[in-house]
Amino acid sequence: MSDPSRADTAPPGEEVSSPLSVAIEGRDRDTLAMVRRAVDARQVMLAFQPVMRCRNPDKVAFYEGLVRVLDHTGRIIPARDFIDAIERQELGRRLDALALELGLAALEREPSLRLAINMSARSIGYPRWMNVLKHGLERDPTIGERLILEITERTAIIIPEVVQVFMADMQSEGVAFALDDFGAGYTAFRYLRDFYFDILKIDGEFIRGIADTPDNQVIAQAMLSVARQFDMMTVAESVETLDDARFMAATGCDFMQGYFFGAPTVTPAWAAPDATSLHDLIHAAMQHNALCDACDGRGIACGARDASSRPVPAHAGTDSERTYHDQCRNRIGCTDTRGQLQWRVRQHAGP
Repeated sequence: MSDPSRADTAPPGEEVSSPLSVAIEGRDRDTLAMVRRAVDARQVMLAFQPVMRCRNPDKVAFYEGLVRVLDHTGRIIPARDFIDAIERQELGRRLDALALELGLAALEREPSLRLAINMSARSIGYPRWMNVLKHGLERDPTIGERLILEITERTAIIIPEVVQVFMADMQSEGVAFALDDFGAGYTAFRYLRDFYFDILKIDGEFIRGIADTPDNQVIAQAMLSVARQFDMMTVAESVETLDDARFMAATGCDFMQGYFFGAPTVTPAWAAPDATSLHDLIHAAMQHNALCDACDGRGIACGARDASSRPVPAHAGTDSERTYHDQCRNRIGCTDTRGQLQWRVRQHAGP
């Protein structure tokens, strides 16, 4: 039933906004304000997630640096919560520049590190982003060969000619390129031929539960075949179970990434080279005030349970034996598999 009083207040010919659209607009305004506040204050960080070799899954091939911002309460906010709202705005370009700056600084600090940083194709034309990249490559001649730039499929096809020229220039400097979230957008296979990406990352939509999903198996195998045809290495995203990892390894995928191997962390093992024992790893994470995405960075009860299936209280446990909850809260090997939190402490395995 229509609301006459609402209809009467709308100017002739003007469409009345629905409550849902008003709510979405309000949410986007709040998101933009939160991200802008974080960028202005440089409250931005990278969370590092390992990408493992399929042939040797105990070894890290490289890391992906995933951008995070802090809200006004100090809570860590992952990119998935705000990237769509800022992608087309200058704020998105500023965030890309900060993420690249942090990634280049990490590469400069750790000579053995190989790191992938996300970028929008729109940032190619942003002077600040280009200056950060240029100066970073000039400061350390080894950075180019250790840097991977990840471009999402949906932004690469917006300005294909510009992307193609940019990639050719950077590849001459040793920089590698990955096509991120392949299959999630409007896939145009001719771009694979024209762009010369080095790495193809298969979107997690096709990987989660793939061991038990014949349709996804066919799609993923087709993507792997296309990648091999164009001499691209492949990464399976969102690998969350042992069965899925085994299936992807058996199909000939090169690398795997996902919570099964490790959650994104703001305190990666290579950033604390002296932390060799479990106690030292936990202490290092606490010293850096690392927070877990699975707990939303709040350090509150998150459903973790001990061996007797009892809820684990916050701050329980000794210094040398942290409870599952504290491992989560302090970002030590926390994984989130299909919504059920699983916990383990992984020893450092260098790249």
